[in-house]
Amino acid sequence: MTSRTYARERDRLSSHLVRLEALAEQQGEGGVARAARALDEKLAEERFNVVVVGEVKRGKTTFVNALLGAEVLVGCQYSVPCRDLAVSRGMNGSCGCGTW
Repeated sequence: MTSRTYARERDRLSSHLVRLEALAEQQGEGGVARAARALDEKLAEERFNVVVVGEVKRGKTTFVNALLGAEVLVGCQYSVPCRDLAVSRGMNGSCGCGTW
């Protein structure tokens, strides 16, 4: 997907979320309206949740690094049952991560 296509689809999704928020407000569905607003804010900030699940030593770390386009996560030779990570990309394109 090109950056132009991404921007067009992002803007289109945002307009749908704004419409959903307005319709939900009209119908008295405050929870739906808040959820639509929160999703639109997240979209504007370009924050995404990605869950990667798989068997031990099957390339999950390599896959995530490929998605990020940088060697951010380091593989581990030991079996780690679960790691929650927050990965962010700075304005200069550099990546960083930390647990939460």
